[in-house]
Amino acid sequence: MAYFTRNRYAAGNICFVLFLAFLFSLAFTGMPANAAPTVSEGSKPSSPQGGGVVEVSLTPTTATEFSTVIGQIVQHLGTIDNLVSSIVYNQVYRTAYGVAYEIYNYVVWLVYGPPDPGYTVETDTYRITYQGLQDNKLQSVTVEVPVPVPISGGDGGGGGGGGGTVTPSTQTTTTGFGQTTVNTSTGAVEVAVDAGKFAGLLQQAVASGAQAVVIKPEIPANVTVKEVSVPIPAAAVTAATQAGKDIRVEVAGVAVVLPPQVVPAQLLADATAKVSLNIQVLEQTQAQVLTRDLPSGLAVAANILELDLSVVRGTQSEKVALAKPVTVSIPYTAVAGVEVNKLGVYRYNEDTLEWAYVGGRVDRAAKTVSTRLSSFSKYTVMAYDKTFADIQLHWAKKDIELMASRWIARGMTETTFEPEGQVTRAQFAALLTRSLGIAEAKEGQSRFKDVSSGDWFYGAVLAAYEAGLVKGYEDGTFRPNANITREEMATMVARGLAYAGKKVDVTGKVDTLLAKFTDRNQISGWAREAAAVAVQEGIVKGRTATTYVPRANATRAESTVMLKRLLVSTGEIGS
Repeated sequence: MAYFTRNRYAAGNICFVLFLAFLFSLAFTGMPANAAPTVSEGSKPSSPQGGGVVEVSLTPTTATEFSTVIGQIVQHLGTIDNLVSSIVYNQVYRTAYGVAYEIYNYVVWLVYGPPDPGYTVETDTYRITYQGLQDNKLQSVTVEVPVPVPISGGDGGGGGGGGGTVTPSTQTTTTGFGQTTVNTSTGAVEVAVDAGKFAGLLQQAVASGAQAVVIKPEIPANVTVKEVSVPIPAAAVTAATQAGKDIRVEVAGVAVVLPPQVVPAQLLADATAKVSLNIQVLEQTQAQVLTRDLPSGLAVAANILELDLSVVRGTQSEKVALAKPVTVSIPYTAVAGVEVNKLGVYRYNEDTLEWAYVGGRVDRAAKTVSTRLSSFSKYTVMAYDKTFADIQLHWAKKDIELMASRWIARGMTETTFEPEGQVTRAQFAALLTRSLGIAEAKEGQSRFKDVSSGDWFYGAVLAAYEAGLVKGYEDGTFRPNANITREEMATMVARGLAYAGKKVDVTGKVDTLLAKFTDRNQISGWAREAAAVAVQEGIVKGRTATTYVPRANATRAESTVMLKRLLVSTGEIGS
């Protein structure tokens, strides 16, 4: 007895360590920071209620041995998926909270009232058998306690039993496309798609002529969604591709449209595989780190989302490189003092640690911004409010600022735009491809004698040629450094409309559309139809109400306004 008394606090430390180890084993994950308890004599948990018996055996250990075990546990926790961890925490730790309560009682009792070896304590709710110390180790402790009822949210307060209605943290509902599981505590959502139900929805889409099969789970209004996984059977994805239908997933305001052939066919060969779309909302602390060094004028207007598409086979998961562009819509919150048309989607570059504009079509009614993505990463919506000192009294000020917010119109310096400056053919080709979201060509043979791979405009001109936006001159040149004329610019813009899928028919209307211009006969024959298209779409309105001035060099302001009107015509910018 004297020996044990001298080592009472050592024994207490050992028991406390065992208590912590027990909590680790229950949750198999680190508890969220705001839920981690601080155990002391005065922090006794609330007494739960339950039935049945759980037997917990604590094996012998020393502080050194325990440190080794904890190190292994922590290392393993780093490899566990967050969704799995959160589910384990909420479904296992919280359910077993009553067991922790009983063990806590025992630890305090052992430290402050040590028993003799072989001593057994038995109450109405638990029984403890203690076999004593051997070689400074806790030789054997067995605790038998009732199986506790899961505890609903709230602090555990005082001693007393927990009555009342228990609200489960996980809610599962059957839907028209499969099953939705929502963890109301962690905000984790799994949308499991059933192959049979999907086949029925696909048949309906084909019969009705709908472009997409829509998967839209209902999420309880009181749940803040933090992460979403949507596993879709590979057979369903293949069937949608064969039918030429998109798969549209809508959850918590975010929409992702997966087009046919977005996943390479070879990855879908395994009929048991699943294509999993994963969306994670970054925590506020992480989001703040990624946005703390934004350039002047940029303001975050949405959550930061990390998007991922994987093919899952059993326990193996392989990330998918998108074979086709995917359309994503992200809900936004308006930025005070900035018009919504200045919102855009931005991608975080993990290499440069910078945000890059990738496009943005604002839907004012839905309060979303959408764009087409060629790869998945971290994305958000931002507003960019940019102006220049030399446009404050200019007629094109508003349009220049709007196009600057889309990173299309760029200043000659940080503070000047030079709106009356002239534009070269190469510069306008670069502006047009940028406006249409066409990436610069990385490689390929130049189609023009005067455009070489060393030129700054090489990638833009080659991309414009491949997209059908430019054709060059009969002598095989492009004349990149020549100033572009108004009729040349209108012709390239008209081709841009066609590239964007906007069909404009002016058959039989060319003369009528150009009749208001007194200088209409100065428009080159090859440019007349394009000029009529530009007039009909409101892209060209003339230098005056009655003059077109087709062969005059275009200014930087005119080119910017014309491109803005192009994007209004295609619906990329709201009018």
